[in-house]
Amino acid sequence: MASSSSRSPRKVLLTLFIASLILASFNLPVIFNEQFLKIKNTIEKESAVILGKNVQIGDIGFLPYGEIILKNIKIQDKEKRLSYIEIEKFNIRFSVLEFLISNSATFARHKKSKEFYLKGAAVFKKPGVIGPVKYKLNIIMTPDVISIRNLCLDLEKFSVDIKGNINNYAASPKAELNIASKEINIHGVARINNLYGSVILSKSELLVKNLDFFVNNFPLGISCEISDFKSPAIELRIISYPGQLPVLRPFNPFNFELNYSGKKLGNSINGNLTLRTQKLTSINPRETYHAVIRLDGLSCVFANKAAFVDVKNIICETDTAEKVFNVNASDFKTHVYLGKTKIYFTGLSVSAYKGLLKGNGFLDSGQWPPKLLLDFKVYRLDVVELTKSLELNYELKGNLDFKGVFNNRREPCLSGRLDVADGYLKNAQVLGLISDFLSTPSLKNVYFEHISSLVSFSPANKEAMFDKISISGLDMNLSGNMMLKNMKKINGNISVRLSTKLLKESFKLRLLFLLVGERLPYQNFEFEIGGFLNSPQIRWLSTRFKENVLKYLTSGGKQTIENSLEQAMDELLSSN
Repeated sequence: MASSSSRSPRKVLLTLFIASLILASFNLPVIFNEQFLKIKNTIEKESAVILGKNVQIGDIGFLPYGEIILKNIKIQDKEKRLSYIEIEKFNIRFSVLEFLISNSATFARHKKSKEFYLKGAAVFKKPGVIGPVKYKLNIIMTPDVISIRNLCLDLEKFSVDIKGNINNYAASPKAELNIASKEINIHGVARINNLYGSVILSKSELLVKNLDFFVNNFPLGISCEISDFKSPAIELRIISYPGQLPVLRPFNPFNFELNYSGKKLGNSINGNLTLRTQKLTSINPRETYHAVIRLDGLSCVFANKAAFVDVKNIICETDTAEKVFNVNASDFKTHVYLGKTKIYFTGLSVSAYKGLLKGNGFLDSGQWPPKLLLDFKVYRLDVVELTKSLELNYELKGNLDFKGVFNNRREPCLSGRLDVADGYLKNAQVLGLISDFLSTPSLKNVYFEHISSLVSFSPANKEAMFDKISISGLDMNLSGNMMLKNMKKINGNISVRLSTKLLKESFKLRLLFLLVGERLPYQNFEFEIGGFLNSPQIRWLSTRFKENVLKYLTSGGKQTIENSLEQAMDELLSSN
């Protein structure tokens, strides 16, 4: 049995050895400071080349139990020094022992590869924007290729699993990654799940291939190509129902395809955007419509949480089995501000049909589907140009003003008041029927001082309502209301007030004029409208006409005129 005195030197030696290791561990950053500085400079240089941005690392440290710490990382615009990302701390943890003695897994270029496990976290400067990002992965490392077996990124609200390969060939480093995520919740109202796809990242290109996912059970797909990171060229495509053949997509409740092509210069993006939609409301192909919205010369200038959007030309085309509707606009401008769930539009303006539209609104992604609210005014729009694009079968001239509100979460979604000043209305079918009925040719071509109406539109019910219609002309006034159902059927009521001049014009109204023309300076004729928009029908409310005439006469006058009035009305009806 060893004496206690013999064990004492061993204890002293062991104590000194442990103390030396501890002391060495605290002094490793000092001992290897030059090497750490080289590593830091290499990381900054290579990252700047790949990202096309300035990358600055404030400090780099190493702890002997297996942790590398990068502090105060800034990724900035090279020219304006604007910070895109600021990371307070990024740490890498690994097993030193595992790293040193890891068994050989494969051979590449006759050099052994090593497999080991890493984990860590990145803490961002602005915790409210992006919370701490934790990661862990298994990798196989060779001199040329890093194979990621399982990279898991855990954020505050979702996680992403990534698998793939990264090569570090000096001439063309490249990463090929497969991405998957089970579920992502956005503000508790939008749920993204079943996300999967692949990404290829090289020194000069980012390629997103068929990234498919569901948003609240609605299927979407994204493909994107970004080349030349110094002044990136962007090709973006977003489609609905990506897993289906194109010939089958029209049979879904709603589908669309959005394409964007452009370049990023500094803090602005310039390019062109096209949105195509198609909807089939029933198995009847006559109810299918196509719509295309094209934005040419789109420019977005970004600053913090705001942007200024400018579009040179806007082309809208809709095509159904029955009608084509085209809209051309130009000089679209608006300021965009990002809130927590809302995107605000202020100072919105756009020119169309020689007129100007101005307004403000917002898009709220805190609801699903997103809520769009727009409060707007239209000034001095040329109605002649508008009716040409609508391909109407009548001619309308004048300058149109409109004040309204659009809200896609309310029925009716569009409501407001329209006014048309100083123009004429020719060959309108309803007025043509009234003109023929009363034998007053002047009603076929009405020159008016003012037209006004309250307007509401409900796409869900396929209804358009025109209430409190008023047309004021030199020798006539018209009032009433009309409703379009399914955008095809029409019903309503119209009252036409004719002056003495127009009453004299009609040979059918001669007898009526002899009876009441001298007593009344004008006369009202009320009609009920029905049928279809392209072939309306009218019915004269003769009983109401008689009541209105007799109401203005004295008792003695009523007894004298009533029989003659009945005869004159019967004559008018029989002539039609």
